[in-house]
Amino acid sequence: MLRVLNLKGCIVTIDAMGCQKHIASEISAAQAGYVLALKGNQGTMYEGVLEFMEAALAAGFPEIAHDFLEVIERGHGRSETRRYWVCDDIDWLTQCSQWKGLRSAAMVESIREIQGK
Repeated sequence: MLRVLNLKGCIVTIDAMGCQKHIASEISAAQAGYVLALKGNQGTMYEGVLEFMEAALAAGFPEIAHDFLEVIERGHGRSETRRYWVCDDIDWLTQCSQWKGLRSAAMVESIREIQGK
């Protein structure tokens, strides 16, 4: 049980295995925030976020409030580009009310080139 830990004011990060409604609820009850990795383990929510983010990206996020960050790292014959999009307007997400404390959705794109490939 997460309440054993003092999480007040912390941000908890968990991989896709921990992306569960009851875990989000426990973290929120402990007065903490969370970043949960959403993958196929949350079928309809995953599909909804994926469809929204891909459509918004393809259209250039027209009239959709969002933040974007791109980070490029180079070294040792490698280049890695990571792009992040975050959208705080999640009223379109029908499952939003089921996730206590949910405030945004994000997408990450990672591209790695090694020796030009």
